[in-house]
Amino acid sequence: MFRQTGCDAVMIGRGAIHNPWIFNQSKELMKNGTIPAEVTLDEKIKVLEDHIRYSVEYKGEARGLLEMRKHYNGYLKCLPNISFFRQQLMQLTKLDDVLNVLDNIAKHYSVDALPA
Repeated sequence: MFRQTGCDAVMIGRGAIHNPWIFNQSKELMKNGTIPAEVTLDEKIKVLEDHIRYSVEYKGEARGLLEMRKHYNGYLKCLPNISFFRQQLMQLTKLDDVLNVLDNIAKHYSVDALPA
């Protein structure tokens, strides 16, 4: 948009809700003209776990987990057949249970677990 319109700035907006890496990716693209490699699933789950913990710490377990439900899709998109795990996450009301499902997702989609 900078080249095409001559604008001074662009707004990322809601893209950051589901992709907190968008800022680093944007800086890399503007600085070097390259798009960084996709963030690994392990990193996505780590950041999602941190996000959930902060939400629970700030808002309490019930409200924090309830409000985090809108973020699961963004963090976990593009994983084949993720709907099974996402359905589980949407019903859970305890932090430990959510973290266990995230651990199961990491194990399920790990490179070692995929068929050769």
